[in-house]
Amino acid sequence: MDGRRVVVYEIIGASIPFRAVGSFETATSFVCMYEQNLYTLEPGKIQVRNFQVIHCASVPLSPLGHS
Repeated sequence: MDGRRVVVYEIIGASIPFRAVGSFETATSFVCMYEQNLYTLEPGKIQVRNFQVIHCASVPLSPLGHS
């Protein structure tokens, strides 16, 4: 890895506005959130993790024009 780390925060409320719920190292600078999942675009694949930062799936990518 190149030292990049993603930290996931939970929004709580007024007295304690947020808290860290997990973190992971990644080789990407592109992270997307949708519903209860985090998506990272990594070389040759898309990684899917939940908010507890548990790895759920890996979707391989193929070159354009090939299936």
